[in-house]
Amino acid sequence: MASSADLSVKQNRSFMQFDAMEMKIYTSEEVRKISVMEITKADTFDEVGFPTRGGLYDLRLGPSEGVCDTCRLSDNHCPGHYGHIELALPVFNPLLFSFINNIMKATCIHCHRFTIDTNSIPTKILIAKLRAIDFGFSEILESISGEIKNRIANGEAIGEKIELLGEQAFLREIDSIIAKLANIDSADFLNSKNYFNQNILRNDLNEKEILIKTFLKELLKRKTRCPICKRPNGYLRNDFKRAFLLDFTKQANAVKAGRSLPKIENKSSPTKGHPQLPQVSIEDLRPDLGIGGGMEFDIDFDKKFGLTTPKSKVSDISFTTSSLCDQLLDAQLQQIIIGKCDKLAWRASEVREHFRLVWQREGFLLKHLFPLFNEKDEGFCFGNLPSIDSLFIETVLVEPSRFRPIRYLILKNLNILLLLI
Repeated sequence: MASSADLSVKQNRSFMQFDAMEMKIYTSEEVRKISVMEITKADTFDEVGFPTRGGLYDLRLGPSEGVCDTCRLSDNHCPGHYGHIELALPVFNPLLFSFINNIMKATCIHCHRFTIDTNSIPTKILIAKLRAIDFGFSEILESISGEIKNRIANGEAIGEKIELLGEQAFLREIDSIIAKLANIDSADFLNSKNYFNQNILRNDLNEKEILIKTFLKELLKRKTRCPICKRPNGYLRNDFKRAFLLDFTKQANAVKAGRSLPKIENKSSPTKGHPQLPQVSIEDLRPDLGIGGGMEFDIDFDKKFGLTTPKSKVSDISFTTSSLCDQLLDAQLQQIIIGKCDKLAWRASEVREHFRLVWQREGFLLKHLFPLFNEKDEGFCFGNLPSIDSLFIETVLVEPSRFRPIRYLILKNLNILLLLI
């Protein structure tokens, strides 16, 4: 029988106590690395009742009896192995759909920016306050606003343009302001002491939450006309979480009535190596919507539209698809501007391409507002794809077979598949 001293020692063991816990979303690249095989067959069992190769109960996922084909351990000792299913098209992450909906409300589908000026003084003050809280200096929050306004009034340019490319330069300017107000020798000393996220109290977290919520109330308001580019943004609603429907009926009626519209920059104007796209209707671009006729997507698709598809490896297929979707989005939006189309249906592939363009322009602000996009581990930075791709699913992780037991009912197998996303 264990003595009280032994129990006390066990309770004080560091490995038996939680120090921290983090939750994250697996990227498609990480799912492929975790997986030992791809599920390619819909049939789970053959006519005799044995698991089919490439099915949901493939022996490589772990055996119900016998030896595992992956680790060569017996069914009693095999821990089980993950598989994955490759989706033909990306889908919305169901856990984050409400968040996707909010980002759609806050952005313009034409200029791919937030519908508020994210380069304004209030935005810079917000980022500075959030960074001061992360460093543990919540007592200087009231002084930050005055310091930044005074510097700008004196002609100093603090982050002339907030974007991903100028992120480090802008943060150095903000850190120098924080170091001055906190009576620290320099911003380099501030960073070298690892103040970041080390001295945050519960009250500081509450203050940070209030700052972000107050800013989001203005950011997430849907504007039917973008105040930045002055183009119609349409009315937005989601189609049972399967697609976003954008209604531009009022804009189309204005064009038919002969009203003047703001001049726009044609992003598809011909340049060297990039021929001008023809005027293409929504029926041509999305025949799968069942609107009118539509053309078939065949081998000569690129030639018909004057598109160029760069040669790429299998791992670069996302970039090829992204390039094509980008040009198709431009062609769709042209039809909205000239009034030839008054409705759009964007599914996950179109929304993802829109979000990627938003990330190029507003990624810096997204990283500071939402910790989901500010992961620091190398696994989260998959290739050159933006972090915002985590809002969509291209690969589905399949649990090992031992965690999906087979239930029998009237001599017929009922396969229970629990998808871990």
